[in-house]
Amino acid sequence: MQDELPPFHLSIPVSDLKKAREFYLNVVGCKEGRSKANRVDFSLFGHHNCGNVLEFKGQPHERIFATE
Repeated sequence: MQDELPPFHLSIPVSDLKKAREFYLNVVGCKEGRSKANRVDFSLFGHHNCGNVLEFKGQPHERIFATE
């Protein structure tokens, strides 16, 4: 049995970087890493969590499972 979770990269679409920063830094307790105008990286307890700004259109299932 493995005691530790291997490091992973998680990319999460966000609509607002300011709100994403507030949540991941102040609520979750992550540390901020690199950032650009359309993304921000966080250290999620040793794992890489990246918030990428995306424009959301349509219903949630259409945004995630688009076939076009």
